[in-house]
Amino acid sequence: MQQGTRTWAARFVPGLALVAMLAGCGSTGPRQVTARYIDDSVIKINVRAAIVNDASLAVRQLGIETYNGVVELSGVVDSQQAVARAGKVARSVDGVRSVSNSLRVEAGS
Repeated sequence: MQQGTRTWAARFVPGLALVAMLAGCGSTGPRQVTARYIDDSVIKINVRAAIVNDASLAVRQLGIETYNGVVELSGVVDSQQAVARAGKVARSVDGVRSVSNSLRVEAGS
């Protein structure tokens, strides 16, 4: 039985090492894209929560898109001050690199 164990180990260990080496040589592109997508999704959720939870903001419609840490805000608010405040709140969220603020003002929103 001991001979069989050595034979199995002699075949398995080098094969495992080869697989590990080949896996290390592969491109990390898809992983990076997936990580960026997850990061952007978390940023989007956190920006939305920060804006919705800000008592000074009354946002009727809110669109948020993120790509590589860049946040784009769109939607309708009730004042120019709300546009500025929403941008400031979005910029304060961890992971946000910059904010493109396309919010528009509509009276009575």
